[in-house]
Amino acid sequence: MYYNHLSRKERYQIFVLLQAGKNKKEIAQLLNRHPSTISREIERNSKPNQAYQAHDAVTLAKKRRKNSGNGKPIESSVWRQVEK
Repeated sequence: MYYNHLSRKERYQIFVLLQAGKNKKEIAQLLNRHPSTISREIERNSKPNQAYQAHDAVTLAKKRRKNSGNGKPIESSVWRQVEK
């Protein structure tokens, strides 16, 4: 499945559009994104009892990306065993 992560610019646009009173569906249309993408972004990057903040969202996204690990490389000795 192919997708693009939200950019820093898009996160700031979401923040401004929320402040302007736009709902998630309207924001999605303006950014040419799926409404669920916007909804997940707001849920994932909002602190409890606080409104969505673009700066915090960018910081949290960077942390998640850094800590994702995307799996560790498999050693060649293990690959040899698998191939046998």
